[in-house]
Amino acid sequence: MVKTFEHFSSGSTKQMYTPEEFQKVYDIVSEFYDGDDIEDFIYSTDVEEKEDFIMENEIETLRVCYTCGKFISEGYIYNDYETYCSDKCFIADHGKAAFDGAGDDELYWTAWEG
Repeated sequence: MVKTFEHFSSGSTKQMYTPEEFQKVYDIVSEFYDGDDIEDFIYSTDVEEKEDFIMENEIETLRVCYTCGKFISEGYIYNDYETYCSDKCFIADHGKAAFDGAGDDELYWTAWEG
């Protein structure tokens, strides 16, 4: 049985996936991941490791939130490369004034589809 976030008990998780988000991420990551514990990797907050994983495996449908490390298939793009899962995570990195003052060409919501 695939664990959902309710079953995961490492205690180190800062971000939460809905059951649907977790299943989507699990399905994509499990096609390429060869480590011992896929759930630990999914819940990891190591942005660089996750970005490397996405690039090495040429996964077009996932990105990583720069603040919390959550795998995302939709979210904000800032300045064409930084990705965030929510306004809360963007504001944590850049502040409320940057969120309120960003133009549509600087900050926009999108979905990554393969």
